[in-house]
Amino acid sequence: MIQQFYRPLLQKTLRHQFLTFSLSLVILMLVVAYAASGRLGFGLWPKMEGDWAVAKAEMPIDASIESIIQVRRILEHAANQVAEQHNSEAQPNNVDLIIAIKSEINDNNVEVALLLAASESRSISSHTVVQQWRSLLGEVTGVKRLSFDAERGGHPKARAGLTIELIHNDNNALLAASEQLEQHLATIQGVSDIGNNLSNGKSQYS
Repeated sequence: MIQQFYRPLLQKTLRHQFLTFSLSLVILMLVVAYAASGRLGFGLWPKMEGDWAVAKAEMPIDASIESIIQVRRILEHAANQVAEQHNSEAQPNNVDLIIAIKSEINDNNVEVALLLAASESRSISSHTVVQQWRSLLGEVTGVKRLSFDAERGGHPKARAGLTIELIHNDNNALLAASEQLEQHLATIQGVSDIGNNLSNGKSQYS
């Protein structure tokens, strides 16, 4: 086998070194490109069950405290609707699905978190809770960004499914491009929790 197959093959590759190198490089590029395309259906961090279902609203920098409090009330109201719907249903071991609701305001950010029963004690996943919560909320007026997290407390490195980074020397051009990209992503079915981290910042006085 060695003399009949491997030795002749090795001799041919040594005689055509440039061709061998080129073919190897092409094969390597194809493998890397296929892996990067996402067609493998494999992820290092699969979806995990979280202990918390969290909604976070980012308000504009110049938003009033009254509007921030109103958004918090809207998030809490929808959360209470989810709680009432599922706490009235039969859960394993007669445990309420949502144990507690926690709200927090930090500068122009509003966060409302639902503490869920342990995963083995409920019949619904944290992802389903978040989907129903998002559906009940609909579009919240005055909110710059609204995002949800169904894996807090259950995932070691929960992060966005897709991150796009734009780079430009002109901040105005970068802002316009990011807004156009955000609007385009919003038209794609299945894409949710779209966030734009580019901010003009707070006004500075001297």
